Amino acid sequence: MANRAEIIQTLLEKMFEYAGYSAPNGNLRETKNDWHSNYYMRSTDKDMWVEWGTRYLQSELGLSKDRAGFEMNMLSASFGLKTY
Repeated sequence: MANRAEIIQTLLEKMFEYAGYSAPNGNLRETKNDWHSNYYMRSTDKDMWVEWGTRYLQSELGLSKDRAGFEMNMLSASFGLKTY
């Protein structure tokens, strides 16, 4: 099982993949760049990312579907790309 920092990094990298970008280099959680405001993704892609991440969190952390969905929505609100 991955640690929480690795899980968050994986989730953020996958977000960029769903949005059609390559993730910026480095640790996305610690970067000082305003990357989450400079990229966009379609709302349908965001929904697919949240769904994928929910299943991923259930698998990696053993969270319930509701709790994993809540955590994904919090991650999206805090660090998610702008949607259109």
